[in-house]
Amino acid sequence: MKQAVYLIAVTNGCLNVLQTESGCVLPGGECAAGEPHEIFLMRHCMDLDGYVISVEDFVCEQRTETTVEYYYGGSLIEAISGQVHRFTELPVTQLQRLTSPTQRLAVEDCLLMMRADAHGSEDEGL
Repeated sequence: MKQAVYLIAVTNGCLNVLQTESGCVLPGGECAAGEPHEIFLMRHCMDLDGYVISVEDFVCEQRTETTVEYYYGGSLIEAISGQVHRFTELPVTQLQRLTSPTQRLAVEDCLLMMRADAHGSEDEGL
């Protein structure tokens, strides 16, 4: 079964996505067997998308008939000078523009986790 790895990077209420002819997708793709997911995502985003990223937390996995998809939360750190910068901001209220149903589910899971973490942090101060 193939493995694919994707980055979910949310900044100021917007999901950082790549705009393609068929719609919006998360950065990432098919990962070679044995390659650490975090290394794959960092290399992929530097080489193909023009950004240095950080990979933070594992969010979830989604399965299709042919692929196991792994999703990680993270953030964009810095645009690489002299490279094409491919990221576009998509408001989280427009997740239906993501072309992949499994990517939409993963982003929804991530957003729920982020809300729970923020709510938990607020409660800790009480």
